[in-house]
Amino acid sequence: MSSGLVKFGGNDDIHESEFSIPGFSLFRADRNNGHRGGAVLLLVNNNFCPVEVKFTSSYFDQMWCKVILKSSEERYILVCKRSPDNEFSNSENEKMLCNMLNELYGKTVL
Repeated sequence: MSSGLVKFGGNDDIHESEFSIPGFSLFRADRNNGHRGGAVLLLVNNNFCPVEVKFTSSYFDQMWCKVILKSSEERYILVCKRSPDNEFSNSENEKMLCNMLNELYGKTVL
């Protein structure tokens, strides 16, 4: 966004610079359903050369990135949130969470 404003957690007036830390890559996933809250944020040291990864899971509130270690091994870094709100902790969302976890099978994840 050219204005530098992001809709983080349903709040349009938070400037991206409030989250940025020099030397770190910022990844975020905003919940765009009109509810306040629900966003997740991931900051990863640039020395790891992180790259955002998208999986097929449609689980709310998840953000992934991949880093390559000096040994050429891939590592995935995940941040996700399971909301206690009934609207988001229903059986359909639980299925999406299980689908997301199934995508992790065989991957090294932090």
